[in-house]
Amino acid sequence: MKFIIENWKKFLTEQNISEEIFQDIWEADQKVNIKRVTRTKSKFAANTILTNNFVSDSGVGVIGIGNDKIVFSHEQSPNYVFKTVRNDHVTNDAGMEVDVWEEFRNTPLANILAPIYHSEKSPVYAMKKAKGGGSNEEIEDFLWNLSQKDKKYNFRDLKYYFMGDVHTPGNVMQLDGKSVLVDYDAVYGFKVSQDK
Repeated sequence: MKFIIENWKKFLTEQNISEEIFQDIWEADQKVNIKRVTRTKSKFAANTILTNNFVSDSGVGVIGIGNDKIVFSHEQSPNYVFKTVRNDHVTNDAGMEVDVWEEFRNTPLANILAPIYHSEKSPVYAMKKAKGGGSNEEIEDFLWNLSQKDKKYNFRDLKYYFMGDVHTPGNVMQLDGKSVLVDYDAVYGFKVSQDK
């Protein structure tokens, strides 16, 4: 069992998780059966086992472990989720959410992006917490209307970048009564046309 825990610690350390969160996670309730996880073949099953009831005494919980990021919660900040990029990420645009937010936070496109708060000192960033029930159609309608109002936004380009990853469950959610993207690394590379 000690070997398994040491490997898990090494994995978390390699993911650039801050020492405070790292410590909080290791003080977590022992509700997770780590031995069972090592025998699990399915990524979904392993993710379920690792995240189900995995909350530390200090209130840090693991919400999910995806291909590119690990998502945490903290009971002292219930309106936010905290993300960090995995070092062994799958896609080339992993971790670009902060860059996308900074690029579009003062544009109309910020209306469909869950806001991000970050510090240059930490690889962990916070995202405003959204709830289920988001609508892909609402996102597409917003993009269409924007492209009709402002010709520097080409609908085909908007749809390619902003709708490219919406069919993954949980990527479109509700925040303040409207649909927003909560996983938008795929938007990285989109540029607003300057010649319109």
